[in-house]
Amino acid sequence: MRQPVVPCLLLVAACASGGQTAAPGTIEPPRPVEVSTSPDDASVSLSIRREANIVTATLAAPGDRLWPMLVMVFDELGLPVTSTDAANRVLQSATGKRTTSIAGQRIARFFECPATGYGNSAQGQDTYITLQAQLLPRGEGGTELRMQTQANVVLNGAAVGCRTTARLEQRIAEDLARKAGLQ
Repeated sequence: MRQPVVPCLLLVAACASGGQTAAPGTIEPPRPVEVSTSPDDASVSLSIRREANIVTATLAAPGDRLWPMLVMVFDELGLPVTSTDAANRVLQSATGKRTTSIAGQRIARFFECPATGYGNSAQGQDTYITLQAQLLPRGEGGTELRMQTQANVVLNGAAVGCRTTARLEQRIAEDLARKAGLQ
């Protein structure tokens, strides 16, 4: 009798933590989560790999104070706020097609996309970016800034996922800390 391998693996993959909680003042790039298995009879092998582009930073200020400043940081970086949920302190920016830069820097600095014959494809392809940021209460008067980034390029007519370098998220966290007088 065969055991249902796929539902079990999907549950494990869904529960695996893709984000990191960095020490205050530090941001680490996301790491891939990988789950692999092979049943006893070796007739099926399944490997699940997911790039979880979730980056967090801890700030020593209350979320109520940081919320209006986060909106300003997005605006100053040229990231259009496309939806907000003030009750849960969530901002989302869906930039649409971007081919040149964010905040005056080349998009390839912020994302690693599958290489073409000319290197990182974020360099010269249309890049579609969605960034969601949420302020969560942490500790006494502290806040966790949780950012999830999704970027895609179109190669040969198909959308291909990119990985964040965490530089954009670091810039957002640093700009927010500076506005709040924490740096």
